[in-house]
Amino acid sequence: MASACFELDLPPSDLSHKAELVTLILPDSTKHSERNAVGLIAVSPEGSLRYWPNVAYESHSIETSVSDIHGEECFMLTNLNQTTCLLGTTTNTLVSITISDNDTMTPVSFRRLRAPQGVLAGFSKRVSSFIFGGAPSAQSSHERTMVRIVGGLPNEDSGESVMVLAGTFIQKWSLSGKSEQVTQT
Repeated sequence: MASACFELDLPPSDLSHKAELVTLILPDSTKHSERNAVGLIAVSPEGSLRYWPNVAYESHSIETSVSDIHGEECFMLTNLNQTTCLLGTTTNTLVSITISDNDTMTPVSFRRLRAPQGVLAGFSKRVSSFIFGGAPSAQSSHERTMVRIVGGLPNEDSGESVMVLAGTFIQKWSLSGKSEQVTQT
């Protein structure tokens, strides 16, 4: 069995890098797809991202900055599947990172996840508040601090489910395509 060792340069950072901001992109062995090599994504705490489509070619990488984090510190990167990762910041902002191996102008794209803001958004929270009494409306920064992201959970739809533990609450995100749903406990 042959083995190889690769040394890859992490994106520039003034803060200490951490292993939680690096993830492997493994090939899908069950399907015939364009992705047949191991890739890697590394994000600096400030949001600089470096993506290697194939770790065997360490000189070929794509470098960009994560949009929509507005100076927040990146905390954890979780691989959901062969094309999507989820980045969480210390203040509980979630950004979906999608990679495209096709020859496109944007091989790495970002989409900030937001809780739905429809007519019934927050309805259950308002009913609970009415029945059980109001809770303080402003959460302290400690209550919102990102603790852990767990992805790859079974989902009744065709999308992905992700659990986010942030301070004193757990959110379950159901992601499918360009939409998301969140429940908070």
